[in-house]
Amino acid sequence: MLQSCRINSVESPSSLPRYANLDDDSVDLTERIRSYLAVNCVSCHQPVGTGLGSWDARPEVSLLGTGIINGLAGKNGGNPDNRLIVPGNPDASILLSRLSGCCGFTRMPPLASSELDKEAVASITEWIGLLDDTQAYRSWRLENFGSDSSSKGDPSFDADIDQFFNYFEFLLESNPNEAGSSPFVQLNLSPKKASLIYESLAQRSIQLEISEDMINWKPWYQGSPIEHFNQEDVQYSKIEGPIELEDARTLFFRISVLWAP
Repeated sequence: MLQSCRINSVESPSSLPRYANLDDDSVDLTERIRSYLAVNCVSCHQPVGTGLGSWDARPEVSLLGTGIINGLAGKNGGNPDNRLIVPGNPDASILLSRLSGCCGFTRMPPLASSELDKEAVASITEWIGLLDDTQAYRSWRLENFGSDSSSKGDPSFDADIDQFFNYFEFLLESNPNEAGSSPFVQLNLSPKKASLIYESLAQRSIQLEISEDMINWKPWYQGSPIEHFNQEDVQYSKIEGPIELEDARTLFFRISVLWAP
C-alpha cells in the first residue's frame, strides 16, 4: 500500500552553503581557492584524515586555522624554507608543487585523476602571488613611525637598537621604538616532554623546529592541539608533546614567527 509523505524543504536554495567554481569571477579568489581545496583535498586533509600533512582543508575552518599558510610539510623537498603556502612566493609553496607534480614532488591528488589541472595551477599561482604582507607592514610602519617612507621605518632598520630589525618587530607585534618589548615566549623541557607557551599573535603562525646540528631542521611534534587561555587580558597559546633526550644528545630548538594573511 502506497502512502503519501511530506518532504520539508529549505526556504530558498540560495541559503544553502555552496562551493564556488574557479572561473566564477563574481566570487572572491580566496573563496574560490578554498572551495577547490575542499572539494579535492578534504577527504584526506582534515583531522584524523589519511593525509600525511598537518593542514586542514575543511571550508568552515578559517584560512589561518587551516595551517596551510607558512605551514610545515612532512617533506620540504630538501629546502627548509619551503612551506605549504608561502605568501608571495609560488616557487617555495609545496602545495602548488604537489598540484603541479614538479620540483621533485609527486602530483596530488594521487587517485582518480591523470591530467594536470592547468586552470587550478594558474589560479592558485595567482592567489599565492597576491598573498603578501606589503599592505600590513605599510600600515604598521605608518602607525609606529608616522610615515610609510622614512628610512627609520625600513624593514631592515633597527630603530631601537635591540638587534631586532623592524620587520621582525612587525612579525612579533612589538614596539620598534622600545627595546625589550618582544612578546612572551617560554619553552619548558623535561626528559620526555616539551611545552611551548607563547603570547598569541593575530595573523601570525608560530612553529617550533628541532635540530641536532643547527643545519638540518625538522618540525617538532605536531599531533597535539594548541591550547589557548587568557591571563590578565592577554591571550596565550600552549602546545605540548613528547621528546627524547637520551645519551646526553644535544637538541637545538628554533621558533619561527611567520606572517599569515
